[in-house]
Amino acid sequence: MAARPDPTADLHWSAFRGAIQDIFTKNAENHPDRLCVVETASSTSPRREFTYRQINEASNILAHHLVNSGVQRGEVVMSYSHRGVDLVVTVMGILKAGATFSVIDPSYPPDRQNIYLDVARPRALVVIEKATRESGELTEKVRTFIKENLQLRTEVSALELKDDGTLVGGSINGKDILENVLFSKATSPGVVVGPDSTPTLSFTSGSEGRPKGVRGRHYSLAYYFDWMAETFKLSQNDKFTMLSGIAQ
Repeated sequence: MAARPDPTADLHWSAFRGAIQDIFTKNAENHPDRLCVVETASSTSPRREFTYRQINEASNILAHHLVNSGVQRGEVVMSYSHRGVDLVVTVMGILKAGATFSVIDPSYPPDRQNIYLDVARPRALVVIEKATRESGELTEKVRTFIKENLQLRTEVSALELKDDGTLVGGSINGKDILENVLFSKATSPGVVVGPDSTPTLSFTSGSEGRPKGVRGRHYSLAYYFDWMAETFKLSQNDKFTMLSGIAQ
């Protein structure tokens, strides 16, 4: 009985202190040179480290591109993803644009990827270059579905954060797609979201049929991290490791 939560406990529902991307931006401004992301070494790439400033500036660039391309607050931006620093930049950039983040996992078969695209109906696509290198390009079946069924405002075809913190998005007619917004790296687009805005779109397993989309709330996302820090006594000196599947 003692292990059960107290139903009368104050859950601090009124303590929303802003969306995750706003909290992150404030931390980056206060501690720009602090280590933010460590990408562990693999068989194909070395260990890489990036500061809060580098992640903040790279995500600002992506966010400005999405906003300038017409992505609206609450619209879904899908990412063909790979677990690494590029995914962090992608998530934060999409959230700073006020959009909803969702994932195409390269390990899933094309038919399942198409179901996710059909449910999400994204208005933009961010392809992480390392996902293409490690797992191959989106298949012809998926590309055909996108062409025939979706109306993308933009596609960032090869997002990659270089070792020096430079962000590239893929070449179009000999010019990088992000080149026109590089000057905006010091500031976010300033898109305002509230506690009931939608930061994430995840999916059920589909074990009982077609996978269903599950929308998250900014309040719940921000509250979870505060709760986790308090419950497990986490501080600025602790590290958090990503172990879950990238589509979860």
